[in-house]
Amino acid sequence: MYLLSAVAAGAVIAGYGSAFADEAAAQRWIDEEFQPSTLGKDEQLAEMKWFIDAAAPYAGMEINVLSEGIPTHSYESEVLTKAFEEITGIKVNHQILGEGEVVQAVQTQMQTGRNLYDGYVNDSDLIGTHSRLQLAYNLTQQMAGDWAAKLPGHDSLAKEAAEAALAAAAWRGAAELCVSLGDDALLQKLNGEYRGQDKPTNVLAFALTEGDGPEAPGGAPLALGDVVLSLQTLEREAAEQGKSLPDHFRHLVVHGCLHLIGYDHQE
Repeated sequence: MYLLSAVAAGAVIAGYGSAFADEAAAQRWIDEEFQPSTLGKDEQLAEMKWFIDAAAPYAGMEINVLSEGIPTHSYESEVLTKAFEEITGIKVNHQILGEGEVVQAVQTQMQTGRNLYDGYVNDSDLIGTHSRLQLAYNLTQQMAGDWAAKLPGHDSLAKEAAEAALAAAAWRGAAELCVSLGDDALLQKLNGEYRGQDKPTNVLAFALTEGDGPEAPGGAPLALGDVVLSLQTLEREAAEQGKSLPDHFRHLVVHGCLHLIGYDHQE
């Protein structure tokens, strides 16, 4: 299982792909190297296919990696780089040096901004150095995608906007709703399915109850529905209207929430 995980991790960290991806190579590595495994061979191949597909748009790229000389890194350099290239078409040049040289290279790249290597495998004792130089990244935000990178704190902004919308509408009682963050492709799909308009839009609201007014029943929170937004459309509109992205985001969350409780554009 370790060997399979190592290849998978390499694909995620690399973030590139190639036109030379080879399912037959994946099967060969599964049969000859990536055993034993807690996964069956069919499961392993299905996982490899995901990485092959993810790699496809990035043909012919190379990645330069540096790490210190320990047995696991030697195995990665000598064996897993070959597997990774044959399976995805991405060439990984994995160089191994002494610990001091790795530390020196990392610090030089951070301090000068020159790209000596695309990736480093180094010990956790350098975390403080990354933080002091403001070069530590929140992986949770990175994995969340464009919304986290372009609109930090979007979850708290959405909560504040929803609360403001309900307060302005004199909503009484407990309520809950879902704000979903999507892209133009998702909004175009939903807009076509539910409104008959085959084009992206900024926000869509899907109410769970019709309701006759801004008062929730007693007891459990009333589920109002879903507000779905497109990042790309919000960015375009904010630029066209001279607004900041957070302000436009809050505005459209309020807009969507008011639709959930029965307000239309005239009101």
